[in-house]
Parts: sequence; C-alpha cells; structure tokens
Amino acid sequence: PCCEIIQFPAVVVRFKGSWAPSTVLSAFSRELCGISQAQVDAAPDLRQVLRSFLAWLQAQGLAAPDGGKDESSGRWCFATWTDADIGNTLVAQLEAYNIDLPRCFTDWVDLKQLYRRHYKHGPQGGLQKCVEYLGLKF
Repeated sequence: PCCEIIQFPAVVVRFKGSWAPSTVLSAFSRELCGISQAQVDAAPDLRQVLRSFLAWLQAQGLAAPDGGKDESSGRWCFATWTDADIGNTLVAQLEAYNIDLPRCFTDWVDLKQLYRRHYKHGPQGGLQKCVEYLGLKF
C-alpha cells in the first residue's frame, strides 16, 4: 500500500503500539509521527499490535470481547488527525493483511478538521506540533 498506519496512539491511560510496516518510512512519516525507522523495525507485527490494542481497550472498559464498542460507562470515540487514518488507510491496510476491521472503529473525531475550524487556519505540522504550538505537552 502507498500509505500505512504505523501507530495506534490513544489517550485514556495512553496506549501506543507501533509495528513494522512493509516499507521503509519516508522522511514525512518520521517527522509526522515522531518515530524512527529503528523503532518500527523492532516492533511486533500488525496482528499482534491490534490484538494488544483491543485488549487494552477492553481493560479500560471501552471494548467488548467481540471487538465492538462498550459504552456502558459512557459514550466514546477515537480521535484522529485526519479522517484518512481510520476511514481509508486503516481499512485498506487491514484488508491487505486479510484482517477484519474491529467493530469499535465505527466512528471518530477528526482533530485536524476541528483545529482548522476553531483557529480559522490550517494546522502547521502534525498533531504533536499543533499540541506544542498551543503550549501543551505531547
């Protein structure tokens, strides 16, 4: 695939899993994600990271054993830096690896779009740079 998901950063009690994609990371990907090629090369495979991520969501009370959302403690959704992360890239990559998309990935908030709407200008850099621009620690 031309684009690949290389991280599952999440915030509740932060989970971050990376795995080795099928290609060498571009300078753009390294800068955007703040990740090195060595970190990705040493990471487990996508199936293992996805299983770990779903187990972590279950431990937080956010996912059911079947991979669906558990909203018994309240509604929640993923927050991404672009709709393409889940809506296009993750879906295509899981299809390429013959992995079913877990049902908990049904909806998300596009933080990049919200940033642009609120600040009336496009964000410069990725999520980390925008968080730091706002004076927050990433």
